[in-house]
Amino acid sequence: MADICEKTRSIVFPWFDSTSTAMGLAKELVGLSEDENPHTFFELGCCHTIAGDLAAASASLREAIQHFQSSYDEMPARKWAIKERSLVEELLEAIADGTHAGLLSQVAR
Repeated sequence: MADICEKTRSIVFPWFDSTSTAMGLAKELVGLSEDENPHTFFELGCCHTIAGDLAAASASLREAIQHFQSSYDEMPARKWAIKERSLVEELLEAIADGTHAGLLSQVAR
């Protein structure tokens, strides 16, 4: 138990602190993006959108669209990938027309 408590204090709590902001979480997600998980790129795009870096957000979201489409193309039974891609496209469109803040506030509820 002492080891668990120490690891919680030295690893878990600092990680929670560093990811408590959109850009803190984005820094963590950048390291995970090497795995090319489309959800990681979507989350990274959301973080950049919240932080106001719309160019970085758009780049990450386009990457997410590409990876969701690839997931579906590899296995058409992955219908979830098409649904997720459409959510990413919706956020990308909202960024383009300036309505992203309203969209993100709906999701946060």
